[in-house]
Amino acid sequence: MKTKRNFKSIDSLKDRVQQLNLYNLIAQSIYLNGAGWIKTNNLLTDELIDQVCDLLGGHKRTKEKMFHVIRRGGFSKWYLERIIYSFTRKRFEYCAGQDYPAELAEIRRDLADKY
Repeated sequence: MKTKRNFKSIDSLKDRVQQLNLYNLIAQSIYLNGAGWIKTNNLLTDELIDQVCDLLGGHKRTKEKMFHVIRRGGFSKWYLERIIYSFTRKRFEYCAGQDYPAELAEIRRDLADKY
């Protein structure tokens, strides 16, 4: 069984995780160095969700739709693991496969369609 831990912010995980992606935050399940997989409180703030929406781009209405879908959570997609939080830059970044613009467009469409 996973232990539940309460953290105040994403930055409090800085030296305790190797990588933190959007999927981990939505699922509230993080691999903590030395402790394994743990459940956490919801660390995904509106400010962080705005940051993800800005990263993915699109028109204002598309960003609003993506914001509500991400905030609601409860879904899993391949691209969530590619949206990674950079502790040094204090922002989310996207790690593309082969075609960055096409992947971002696909993600925007998928998230906006879930609204």
